[in-house]
Amino acid sequence: MPLRRAKLLTMTGAYLLIVLAVATSLLQHFVLTLPKPLTQTPRADGIIVATGGQERLNAGLDLLANNTAPRLLLTGVGTGITKQMIAQSLALSDAQASGFECCVSLEFDAKDTIGNALAAKRWAAAQDIRRLILVTSDYHMPRAHLEFSYQMPTRTIIAYPIMAPDLEGKSWYSDWPTFRLYMREFLKYRLRSVALFSP
Repeated sequence: MPLRRAKLLTMTGAYLLIVLAVATSLLQHFVLTLPKPLTQTPRADGIIVATGGQERLNAGLDLLANNTAPRLLLTGVGTGITKQMIAQSLALSDAQASGFECCVSLEFDAKDTIGNALAAKRWAAAQDIRRLILVTSDYHMPRAHLEFSYQMPTRTIIAYPIMAPDLEGKSWYSDWPTFRLYMREFLKYRLRSVALFSP
């Protein structure tokens, strides 16, 4: 009996090591293939910014100020939030402030990526927008682009990934908060892929 138990424990440990190695390899592939910032500014009919960081909105407003697209939707800002409140919390340039005042629409109800995509779908339909630039963090872009493309299969979704400043220079495998962030996003992406495309 002790010998059988020892063999079982050894086999279980070996299987766990294999599973861990495969999971680590998949996570590494996810991190290494995250979309990189674009070298050329795309042109589109509208810009979508998913809330989640000041750098995302700044990037979207820069695109707007550079006439990349004529309008921008900021999704998931939360009930009761106004443009004035957002503007006061940001150090906007004159060009950004001008675009923010005239050409940015706020969406209040989205609570997650699915909600962001559904809000963008309604907005794009109402504005007759065919090409959209999607602005979000690089680690969030795979799942966001997947969701937006699924919700709007007849529209062109252009990924505009932003690297979060607090992640720059950090090794994902040696910094626990970074590892946890990437692992969580990787799992969400894989689970959503299965949910959307499983028969």
